[in-house]
Amino acid sequence: MTFVEQKFRLLDLDTVDSTNNYAMSLIRDNKAHDGLAILARHQTQGKGQRGKVWIDEAGESINCSLIIRPSDYGIIQPFHLVALTACALRKVIEATIRHPVHIKWPNDIYVDDKKAAGILIESITKGNEWQWAVIGFGINVNQSAFSSELVNPVSLRQLSGKHYDIKRLVDDCLNILLKELNHKTFSEIFSSYNKHLYKRNQEITLQHKEEIFTELLSGVDENGSILLEGDLLPAFRTGEVTWIH
Repeated sequence: MTFVEQKFRLLDLDTVDSTNNYAMSLIRDNKAHDGLAILARHQTQGKGQRGKVWIDEAGESINCSLIIRPSDYGIIQPFHLVALTACALRKVIEATIRHPVHIKWPNDIYVDDKKAAGILIESITKGNEWQWAVIGFGINVNQSAFSSELVNPVSLRQLSGKHYDIKRLVDDCLNILLKELNHKTFSEIFSSYNKHLYKRNQEITLQHKEEIFTELLSGVDENGSILLEGDLLPAFRTGEVTWIH
Protein backbone atom coordinates (compact mmCIF):
# COMPACT_ATOMS: atom_id res chain seq x y z
CA MET A 1 0.00 0.00 0.00
CA THR A 2 1.30 3.45 -0.91
CA PHE A 3 0.60 6.51 1.19
CA VAL A 4 0.85 10.16 0.26
CA GLU A 5 3.66 11.95 2.10
CA GLN A 6 2.12 14.12 4.85
CA LYS A 7 3.33 17.44 6.23
CA PHE A 8 2.81 18.79 9.71
CA ARG A 9 1.70 22.24 10.81
CA LEU A 10 2.91 23.36 14.22
CA LEU A 11 0.83 25.39 16.64
CA ASP A 12 3.30 26.89 19.12
CA LEU A 13 1.78 27.85 22.50
CA ASP A 14 3.19 29.34 25.67
CA THR A 15 1.23 27.51 28.39
CA VAL A 16 -1.59 24.94 28.33
CA ASP A 17 -2.93 22.44 30.83
CA SER A 18 -1.94 19.57 28.50
CA THR A 19 -1.10 19.48 24.79
CA ASN A 20 -3.13 16.27 24.53
CA ASN A 21 -6.13 17.98 26.12
CA TYR A 22 -5.75 20.91 23.74
CA ALA A 23 -5.55 18.56 20.75
CA MET A 24 -8.61 16.61 21.87
CA SER A 25 -10.59 19.84 22.26
CA LEU A 26 -9.68 20.83 18.70
CA ILE A 27 -11.00 17.49 17.46
CA ARG A 28 -14.24 17.83 19.41
CA ASP A 29 -14.71 21.37 18.02
CA ASN A 30 -14.09 20.19 14.43
CA LYS A 31 -10.97 22.37 14.21
CA ALA A 32 -8.45 19.56 13.83
CA HIS A 33 -6.77 18.14 10.76
CA ASP A 34 -4.33 15.35 10.08
CA GLY A 35 -0.76 16.51 10.71
CA LEU A 36 -1.56 19.33 13.14
CA ALA A 37 0.94 19.40 16.01
CA ILE A 38 0.66 21.35 19.26
CA LEU A 39 3.81 22.40 21.10
CA ALA A 40 3.73 24.06 24.52
CA ARG A 41 6.55 25.78 26.37
CA HIS A 42 4.96 24.62 29.62
CA GLN A 43 2.13 22.31 30.74
CA THR A 44 0.32 22.92 34.01
CA GLN A 45 -1.29 19.46 34.05
CA GLY A 46 0.93 17.30 31.87
CA LYS A 47 -0.42 13.78 31.40
CA GLY A 48 1.38 10.46 31.57
CA GLN A 49 0.33 6.87 31.05
CA ARG A 50 -2.43 5.41 33.29
CA GLY A 51 -3.16 8.65 35.11
CA LYS A 52 0.44 9.54 35.93
CA VAL A 53 1.65 13.14 35.75
CA TRP A 54 4.28 14.51 33.36
CA ILE A 55 6.16 17.32 35.13
CA ASP A 56 8.16 19.76 33.01
CA GLU A 57 10.33 22.80 33.63
CA ALA A 58 9.07 25.71 31.51
CA GLY A 59 11.04 26.13 28.31
CA GLU A 60 13.41 23.24 28.99
CA SER A 61 11.55 20.25 27.58
CA ILE A 62 9.43 19.12 24.66
CA ASN A 63 5.68 18.90 25.30
CA CYS A 64 4.08 18.04 21.99
CA SER A 65 0.99 16.33 20.55
CA LEU A 66 0.43 15.32 16.93
CA ILE A 67 -3.09 14.76 15.58
CA ILE A 68 -3.53 12.08 12.91
CA ARG A 69 -6.21 9.98 11.24
CA PRO A 70 -4.85 6.44 11.76
CA SER A 71 -6.77 4.98 8.80
CA ASP A 72 -4.95 7.35 6.43
CA TYR A 73 -1.76 5.45 7.26
CA GLY A 74 -3.24 1.96 7.29
CA ILE A 75 -3.00 1.72 11.08
CA ILE A 76 -5.75 -0.34 12.65
CA GLN A 77 -4.06 -1.59 15.83
CA PRO A 78 -3.23 0.71 18.78
CA PHE A 79 0.07 -1.00 19.60
CA HIS A 80 1.26 -0.36 16.04
CA LEU A 81 1.02 3.38 16.72
CA VAL A 82 2.66 3.12 20.16
CA ALA A 83 5.54 1.09 18.74
CA LEU A 84 5.98 3.34 15.72
CA THR A 85 6.11 6.46 17.89
CA ALA A 86 8.56 4.87 20.33
CA CYS A 87 10.84 3.76 17.49
CA ALA A 88 10.77 7.21 15.88
CA LEU A 89 11.60 9.04 19.12
CA ARG A 90 14.30 6.52 19.97
CA LYS A 91 15.92 7.10 16.59
CA VAL A 92 15.90 10.90 16.94
CA ILE A 93 17.24 10.88 20.50
CA GLU A 94 20.01 8.41 19.70
CA ALA A 95 21.11 10.49 16.70
CA THR A 96 21.03 13.62 18.87
CA ILE A 97 23.07 12.43 21.85
CA ARG A 98 25.08 9.76 20.00
CA HIS A 99 24.54 7.20 22.73
CA PRO A 100 22.50 3.95 22.71
CA VAL A 101 18.82 4.51 23.45
CA HIS A 102 16.18 1.88 24.30
CA ILE A 103 12.42 1.49 24.56
CA LYS A 104 11.09 0.48 27.96
CA TRP A 105 7.83 -1.43 27.60
CA PRO A 106 5.38 -0.16 26.78
CA ASN A 107 6.03 3.47 25.91
CA ASP A 108 9.02 5.08 27.62
CA ILE A 109 12.39 5.98 26.13
CA TYR A 110 15.37 5.04 28.28
CA VAL A 111 19.04 5.91 28.15
CA ASP A 112 21.03 3.52 30.30
CA ASP A 113 18.63 3.09 33.27
CA LYS A 114 16.97 6.50 33.17
CA LYS A 115 13.86 7.90 31.51
CA ALA A 116 14.45 10.55 28.86
CA ALA A 117 11.03 10.58 27.19
CA GLY A 118 7.48 9.28 27.43
CA ILE A 119 4.53 8.74 25.12
CA LEU A 120 0.77 9.01 25.67
CA ILE A 121 -1.64 8.19 22.84
CA GLU A 122 -5.32 9.06 23.13
CA SER A 123 -8.03 8.15 20.65
CA ILE A 124 -11.46 9.13 19.42
CA THR A 125 -13.56 6.32 17.99
CA LYS A 126 -17.05 6.06 16.57
CA GLY A 127 -18.44 2.56 16.72
CA ASN A 128 -15.63 0.38 15.36
CA GLU A 129 -14.04 3.27 13.46
CA TRP A 130 -10.80 4.74 14.82
CA GLN A 131 -11.36 8.34 13.72
CA TRP A 132 -8.55 10.27 15.38
CA ALA A 133 -5.41 9.64 17.39
CA VAL A 134 -3.45 12.17 19.42
CA ILE A 135 0.20 11.20 19.75
CA GLY A 136 1.52 12.98 22.82
CA PHE A 137 5.20 12.88 23.65
CA GLY A 138 7.44 14.56 26.19
CA ILE A 139 11.23 14.69 26.07
CA ASN A 140 13.52 15.95 28.83
CA VAL A 141 15.85 18.20 26.88
CA ASN A 142 17.75 20.95 28.70
CA GLN A 143 16.93 20.37 32.38
CA SER A 144 19.82 20.33 34.82
CA ALA A 145 17.69 19.17 37.77
CA PHE A 146 14.35 17.44 38.34
CA SER A 147 11.54 17.37 40.87
CA SER A 148 11.98 14.77 43.62
CA GLU A 149 8.52 13.48 42.64
CA LEU A 150 9.97 11.97 39.46
CA VAL A 151 11.56 8.53 39.35
CA ASN A 152 14.92 8.18 37.54
CA PRO A 153 14.54 11.03 35.01
CA VAL A 154 17.37 12.29 32.81
CA SER A 155 17.69 15.06 30.24
CA LEU A 156 19.55 15.04 26.94
CA ARG A 157 21.71 17.85 28.29
CA GLN A 158 22.70 15.78 31.33
CA LEU A 159 23.64 12.92 29.04
CA SER A 160 25.68 14.85 26.48
CA GLY A 161 26.66 18.08 28.20
CA LYS A 162 25.13 20.03 25.30
CA HIS A 163 22.31 22.56 25.16
CA TYR A 164 19.70 21.87 22.45
CA ASP A 165 17.40 23.99 20.31
CA ILE A 166 13.98 22.66 21.31
CA LYS A 167 12.17 23.85 18.18
CA ARG A 168 14.70 22.14 15.93
CA LEU A 169 14.43 18.93 17.93
CA VAL A 170 10.63 19.04 17.69
CA ASP A 171 10.88 19.43 13.92
CA ASP A 172 13.19 16.39 13.77
CA CYS A 173 10.77 14.31 15.86
CA LEU A 174 7.71 15.24 13.79
CA ASN A 175 9.49 14.77 10.47
CA ILE A 176 10.78 11.30 11.42
CA LEU A 177 7.44 10.33 12.96
CA LEU A 178 5.50 11.25 9.81
CA LYS A 179 8.12 9.59 7.61
CA GLU A 180 7.77 6.36 9.59
CA LEU A 181 3.98 6.62 9.47
CA ASN A 182 4.09 6.90 5.71
CA HIS A 183 6.74 4.34 4.88
CA LYS A 184 7.33 1.74 7.62
CA THR A 185 5.34 -1.50 7.71
CA PHE A 186 4.17 -2.95 11.02
CA SER A 187 6.60 -5.83 10.53
CA GLU A 188 9.52 -3.39 10.33
CA ILE A 189 8.33 -1.41 13.34
CA PHE A 190 7.66 -4.54 15.41
CA SER A 191 11.14 -5.85 14.67
CA SER A 192 12.78 -2.54 15.59
CA TYR A 193 10.76 -2.24 18.81
CA ASN A 194 11.96 -5.64 20.03
CA LYS A 195 15.51 -5.06 18.85
CA HIS A 196 15.79 -1.96 21.02
CA LEU A 197 13.67 -3.22 23.93
CA TYR A 198 15.08 -2.19 27.31
CA LYS A 199 16.38 -5.16 29.35
CA ARG A 200 15.49 -7.72 26.67
CA ASN A 201 16.97 -11.11 27.60
CA GLN A 202 17.59 -9.86 31.14
CA GLU A 203 15.73 -10.51 34.37
CA ILE A 204 13.11 -7.96 35.40
CA THR A 205 10.84 -7.72 38.44
CA LEU A 206 7.12 -7.18 37.97
CA GLN A 207 4.05 -7.02 40.18
CA HIS A 208 0.78 -8.70 39.17
CA LYS A 209 -1.99 -7.98 41.69
CA GLU A 210 -0.37 -8.91 45.02
CA GLU A 211 2.37 -11.10 43.56
CA ILE A 212 5.90 -9.82 42.90
CA PHE A 213 8.06 -12.01 40.68
CA THR A 214 11.28 -11.94 38.66
CA GLU A 215 11.55 -13.46 35.19
CA LEU A 216 13.57 -13.14 32.00
CA LEU A 217 12.13 -10.63 29.52
CA SER A 218 12.04 -12.30 26.10
CA GLY A 219 10.20 -9.61 24.13
CA VAL A 220 6.84 -8.14 23.23
CA ASP A 221 4.21 -9.77 21.01
CA GLU A 222 2.33 -8.17 18.11
CA ASN A 223 -0.48 -7.03 20.43
CA GLY A 224 1.96 -5.21 22.70
CA SER A 225 1.87 -7.78 25.51
CA ILE A 226 5.07 -8.46 27.42
CA LEU A 227 6.55 -11.97 27.02
CA LEU A 228 8.46 -13.67 29.85
CA GLU A 229 10.50 -16.87 29.91
CA GLY A 230 8.89 -18.47 32.97
CA ASP A 231 6.94 -21.72 32.69
CA LEU A 232 3.25 -21.25 31.89
CA LEU A 233 3.36 -17.49 32.41
CA PRO A 234 0.78 -15.58 30.36
CA ALA A 235 1.60 -12.65 28.09
CA PHE A 236 0.75 -9.62 30.21
CA ARG A 237 -0.98 -6.67 28.58
CA THR A 238 -0.32 -3.02 29.38
CA GLY A 239 -1.83 -2.17 32.76
CA GLU A 240 -1.94 -5.77 33.99
CA VAL A 241 1.50 -5.65 35.60
CA THR A 242 3.66 -2.97 37.21
CA TRP A 243 7.35 -2.88 36.33
CA ILE A 244 9.25 -2.75 39.65
CA HIS A 245 12.81 -2.82 38.30
